[in-house]
Amino acid sequence: MWTKIAEVISAQGIAVRTADECSNKWQNLKRESKAAVTSEKLERRKTGGGTLTLTAVADEQKVRIVEMYKDSASFNGIIGGLDSDEAGLF
Repeated sequence: MWTKIAEVISAQGIAVRTADECSNKWQNLKRESKAAVTSEKLERRKTGGGTLTLTAVADEQKVRIVEMYKDSASFNGIIGGLDSDEAGLF
């Protein structure tokens, strides 16, 4: 699949990209988006909570990625699970 994606990107005429470069770029974008969500969650903890507003996710591209993965455990943890970072759990 990454080979096909690289072919489409390269066909745009801006730059030639390999499958590995495309895959790495996607992984980096996901990692940056997750870091933005995590940062916002940590900030909300300092102020007593609230809902996730994605204010820390500055650009539209990251917002789209967060929306794609908003229900995944890698972005939100396991539903009903315990947060070992919360005081008093252990």
